[in-house]
Amino acid sequence: MGIGISPSSVYKLQVNGNIFAYGSGINYGTGFSGGGLQISANDHPNQTVLLDGKSIQAFGGTTAFAVPTPKDFTLNPFGGKIQIGTLSSAASTSISFPNRLGNKISFWSSGPNNDFGIGLNSGNLQLYTAGFDRISFGNGNANSFNEAVGIISGGPTQGIYAPETGNLNIVPLGIIQFSFRTNGTGVQDVVITNVAGNMATGGYGNITTISDDDFISFLINLDVLKCSNYSTVIAIGSPEFNGVNRFMIRAQSNILRTATEAALEIRYGADGFQPTGNTSGSFQGFGKYILYGIK
Repeated sequence: MGIGISPSSVYKLQVNGNIFAYGSGINYGTGFSGGGLQISANDHPNQTVLLDGKSIQAFGGTTAFAVPTPKDFTLNPFGGKIQIGTLSSAASTSISFPNRLGNKISFWSSGPNNDFGIGLNSGNLQLYTAGFDRISFGNGNANSFNEAVGIISGGPTQGIYAPETGNLNIVPLGIIQFSFRTNGTGVQDVVITNVAGNMATGGYGNITTISDDDFISFLINLDVLKCSNYSTVIAIGSPEFNGVNRFMIRAQSNILRTATEAALEIRYGADGFQPTGNTSGSFQGFGKYILYGIK
């Protein structure tokens, strides 16, 4: 039959013009509920594309009505752009999403807040897991993977793991900044700031000895509960200083811990240009430290 055209003997029905079908679809086999549309080509009779209102799937089968087997489904194998939920002729990327915040790609999902995927929040590109799972970076593939570094995304063991160190877990805890100056017998004008995190409690201790060799041990009290989850806490930074009539003979730092206390100790050793009586000089200590917990 031909509609608007003399039919070719190749087709049962040939139409010249647009076609509109109203109903549940074109049913072509009992293996698919709800009906759908099957698209195939003469030169690939056993490879079809199914559009059933829920998904687009590539199938293969001995006949069009046989139970299909999965086939690879390739989009734009010769180039071009894939746009999901958007349409922009000016898109410059291979895959484009709408300019909206929210979850973009789900790799596995078992309900809200229980999936693996990629999302976008305000100023924050997120790579998330379903729980206390690991995000790994390395080479190979899912069947044979060589992990270079991994991140545990939550829970008491969250942090950065490096297999080369026996899965050493390093967790950034905070950044502390401090400054003080001596007054001959101790320290004054003390300023302690949590630049990031809240590791410093604001309290401090001090032992200052003024003599031919001046010694200063300045303690910044830390939150002992935040240190308790880690076998070791390290501080990376440098004890800086300014001195008048002083020159440095030692500057070092250390983390002190007991069951009930924790502190960042900054130690200075100085000497004066005069053989004795260094009280005419002045000294200012300051610095910035990054604290890490290690499991």
